[in-house]
Amino acid sequence: MLTFILMVVAGIVLFVVLGVLGWLGTAIDAVFSLLTEGVGNCFGCVIELVLMLVVLGLIISAISLIL
Repeated sequence: MLTFILMVVAGIVLFVVLGVLGWLGTAIDAVFSLLTEGVGNCFGCVIELVLMLVVLGLIISAISLIL
């Protein structure tokens, strides 16, 4: 039973870590695109960054609710 609980916890942790790494990769890509192309040429980058900030706010809210 303990092994099963540890496997579930490890799966959840792995899922969260990979999700955060994917989020960071997307945010970094959007920032570099914005810096290289400028705001006028990269409207999609601006939308992407705004969505990333919204997701970050949701993650922080969820963590604060859990704690």
